[in-house]
Amino acid sequence: MKKGKLVVPALVTLVTLTGCGGKKLTCTMSEKTLGIQNNMSVEVTFKDNKVDKMKAIVDMVLPNEYKEQKQTLIDNIKDSNENIEVIETKDGIRTTISGSSDMAGELDLNEDIVTYDDVKKEFEAQGYTCK
Repeated sequence: MKKGKLVVPALVTLVTLTGCGGKKLTCTMSEKTLGIQNNMSVEVTFKDNKVDKMKAIVDMVLPNEYKEQKQTLIDNIKDSNENIEVIETKDGIRTTISGSSDMAGELDLNEDIVTYDDVKKEFEAQGYTCK
């Protein structure tokens, strides 16, 4: 995942890297961008060693200076991708996106990287911790 200078592009990139089915891979990463703490969790479920379902959750912890702009951020995220579920949390915003294997075309991964081991290796190369 590329670390962007804007929260929304970074979020959209992350959301395209998601996963949930039989054998499950869970990867997490935390990073701070523009003062916003992003805690990311990606679950990829595999069936027959191929991506079956995907799910990504990003918890954005907003510093006090962004609290008044929370609704604008929520609206911008919703406008950027209609498939993203966005909810307000006590400390910020939680975004969730999930889908089936047809989302693989949106991954920042080569189309040949679809097995459990390949996906795990790619996420770890991007700074995620996977188990």
